[in-house]
Amino acid sequence: MAVVNSNGIVNAIKAISDYTQYDLVTIAVGTNDFKMNVSIGTLGVIGDTTFDDTKFFGAYRDAVEYILTNSPKTRIVLMTPLQRDNDGYDVNYTNSAGHKLIDYVEAVEQIGEMYGLPVCDMYRNSGFTKKTLSTYTMDGLHPNDEGYERMGGYLCKFIQNVGK
Repeated sequence: MAVVNSNGIVNAIKAISDYTQYDLVTIAVGTNDFKMNVSIGTLGVIGDTTFDDTKFFGAYRDAVEYILTNSPKTRIVLMTPLQRDNDGYDVNYTNSAGHKLIDYVEAVEQIGEMYGLPVCDMYRNSGFTKKTLSTYTMDGLHPNDEGYERMGGYLCKFIQNVGK
């Protein structure tokens, strides 16, 4: 499942009321939050019961908590954003919230660590870089068929190593 834009994460995930029918859920967000200048906010601590869904950490944690509360046996795999270079938003760009794309990557990793969830690091390990974006994307952002094949191969191997 891929959803975007801070509180859009929560809305899309909560639109599914029953996760017990799923063995695995993947959450892949961050690149649109980066482009839309969503503040990362603060991670907080386990046991928090309210989240600021206008911030990346708050919305992401609210989504993860929703799935874990309603279906604790469903396996969740978090995915970091891919590297990108589209409309001037590349890995070196700092958005108006003061963040680079790597900051969203690291936020996803921190959430994974907090909840004991595996994080598939697409940013560092997918092979999508400024040098390969013309090969694997249509526009420096959206994967083409070859890009999806590469991502899928990496993600499948990652999930197989995660186990149940």
